[in-house]
Amino acid sequence: IKLKLVLNEYINYSDLERLVEKCQEKVLKNNGVADSLGSVAKEIFNMFGTDLNLSRVRVDTKDSFAEYLGNDETVLGQRGVFFAAHVLGKLRFTENEREKYFGKCRFQHGHDFKYEVAIKLKYNKNCLQQAETDLQKGIKNIVSIWDHKDLAREVDDFKDVNTTGEQIIQILSKKL
Repeated sequence: IKLKLVLNEYINYSDLERLVEKCQEKVLKNNGVADSLGSVAKEIFNMFGTDLNLSRVRVDTKDSFAEYLGNDETVLGQRGVFFAAHVLGKLRFTENEREKYFGKCRFQHGHDFKYEVAIKLKYNKNCLQQAETDLQKGIKNIVSIWDHKDLAREVDDFKDVNTTGEQIIQILSKKL
């Protein structure tokens, strides 16, 4: 787990050492198993927010993150990657226009599409773990259909759209 503190001013080294010790104690107290990321972020914010003049606390893992923003606002997020092929400009452009606007990308090619999805919600310790799980499952259900596919030819979501990054994001957000 990585921890990111957003400070309103500089922090001195002894305060930083104290923060690290408290975070380690928290994880050890739970036998190495932390609460939801959002709960950990809020607890750290509450322990040190006033003393260190924190504006927010972010806790990161490889695939997910949570930020506590104060005022009982929490941001939960997931990040990942899927692999897919697409062609740009095939729907609404002539071949000359496709060559002019999209160059080599007018031919079928593939990408590692990286994504990061975040939702902002009111902090509720009882629902936070479930919200993190639901977000993770929701994204996985959508992206697994797109993974290793030709988006325009094999995925109904993209049959009538130009498969640009912007369109992919729009469709993902609507489906969530």
